Amino acid sequence: MALTNSQCQEIRATVPALNARGEEIIASFYQSLLRGHAELRSYFNTANQQNKLQPRAMASLIIQFANNASHL
Repeated sequence: MALTNSQCQEIRATVPALNARGEEIIASFYQSLLRGHAELRSYFNTANQQNKLQPRAMASLIIQFANNASHL
């Protein structure tokens, strides 16, 4: 199912905030996720969490999705 024009506009509107604080938002997400669900820790590389590689990669992916939402 394709996104509507309105949905694409809403998603694209998040890009400035994601560019400014995306890594911080995603790092907080991972901290909350892993604190609340310790059983998931084995699915994530601990070093990539500590050196921020995982949050940086996820933030980049989400920003790319938001930038290209109208092309999906």
